[in-house]
Amino acid sequence: VGYRHHRNARVFPLLGGGIIFIVASRLPFLESLEMPLAVAGALLITSSHVINLRARKRLSHAPASSEIASS
Repeated sequence: VGYRHHRNARVFPLLGGGIIFIVASRLPFLESLEMPLAVAGALLITSSHVINLRARKRLSHAPASSEIASS
């Protein structure tokens, strides 16, 4: 459940960016930026989850195509 149903591709750049930031926060030469990178990555991943949940909720409240045709 999620992208397969709502097809909202906006979640992927946020998710990918979040993963990249978190991985970058673990690199030894970016040690001084560990906390800001990890927090930014977590916020991006959280944003992708929120968008995914809203798209799922919007889709679940939309009338089925058969209901639209019978109106």
